[in-house]
Amino acid sequence: NLGIIYYDYGEYDKALEYYEKSYLIDSLTNNIIGQAQLLNNIAITYDDFGNDQKALASYMRSILLASKVKDYYQLAVTYSNLGELYMETGDFISAESCYVKLRENYILANSKVGIAESDILLGNLNYEKGNYDQALKFYFKGLEVVKPLDLTNDILNAYLGIDAAYYNL
Repeated sequence: NLGIIYYDYGEYDKALEYYEKSYLIDSLTNNIIGQAQLLNNIAITYDDFGNDQKALASYMRSILLASKVKDYYQLAVTYSNLGELYMETGDFISAESCYVKLRENYILANSKVGIAESDILLGNLNYEKGNYDQALKFYFKGLEVVKPLDLTNDILNAYLGIDAAYYNL
């Protein structure tokens, strides 16, 4: 999709233009999975623009479509991105709801790595809320899965969270 290329180059207007053209094609061909993916990409682009309301609307439409076809992986990805938007705006209650749904969808998708990554995100959320003991539980839970798989970035994120949580205890 050309939208991704323009997005990567920081040309968000062009990215949106191509995402919307692709969305129209997917709508005409009834490609619901493609529509859900494109709405997620559109939402990310609006989020980067700072247009939280349009991002939120696009995330919600993506969730609705992905739910229709039980695309658990796409649901997880969209809930992750939506949770990040809520974290950025300080809405920790909504972020937590998204991260719990993220985890549930990774369970349904049978993705151990996804479950572990969601645990690390729940650790980050609890850290931001000042619940350092709870954050540590999530970090260690995620680390338990990603460490044997040698997933360097996830291991690093878990250890950074653990370090920060212990520092603040």
